[in-house]
Amino acid sequence: MNQTTTTTAVLATTIGHSATPTSTSTMAAPTTPLRGLVLLGGHSTRMGTDKSLLPYAPPSISFAASEPTPLWFRNASLLLPLCPDGVCLSARQVQLPQLPHTLSDGMSVVLDEPGHDIGPAAGLLAAHAAHPDSTFLVLAVDFPLVTPSALTYLLQAHLSSTAPAPVTAYLHPEDGHPEPLMAVWTPDGLARLRYNVEAGKTGPCFTARQIWKDVNAPEGMVEGRGLVRPIDKRWLVNTNTPEQWREAMAALQSEGEAGARG
Repeated sequence: MNQTTTTTAVLATTIGHSATPTSTSTMAAPTTPLRGLVLLGGHSTRMGTDKSLLPYAPPSISFAASEPTPLWFRNASLLLPLCPDGVCLSARQVQLPQLPHTLSDGMSVVLDEPGHDIGPAAGLLAAHAAHPDSTFLVLAVDFPLVTPSALTYLLQAHLSSTAPAPVTAYLHPEDGHPEPLMAVWTPDGLARLRYNVEAGKTGPCFTARQIWKDVNAPEGMVEGRGLVRPIDKRWLVNTNTPEQWREAMAALQSEGEAGARG
């Protein structure tokens, strides 16, 4: 089974019928290798501990005779079925000892360049340097409520376009701002990010907005041309503090209990 068939088959079987933006028969074939990228995060100052190691063990879920799943592994596991060319873990040098010596099949580590404190752009550009011809389905580690449907919906929206945008991302429901750290970044999009970083503009959101304004001129940022409305706003819940993390785990617990009652 080739890459196009694999990706299309997974999208067709994992996405819910209510989350289908268009038929899989209309999707353009991927023209580059498709990899996942988990951004393990920066210094986690507000959280007080490395966010990538937070134990993903909602009380409603049974992890019999096993340790809770680290958040990085949970998110990487969501990407693996969708990314036939594997999943990269973007990590800083100090995070390496926290990762297993042997990773699961399909997973690999790309190191951020030391001394370049440019935030999440460091992970994106490290992955681009390691695999310059690849498109990346990117997921920051601190999205604990993201689901398989969230990722398949986003990827399908990208592949279904007759001319996929260099960056395809969700729009936050509350404020309409794009989320570049749960997004599809193509080689062209990452090359633009690298150019901007070298010019001192390090924010991935700046690059994404710049690209969309170019692609969609004169309309500007237009939903449906690289910008996607999420079906469930909880997909984009980001946890940066202990309180936000507890709230996210409580939401998962409530959801699990409701499912059990149903």
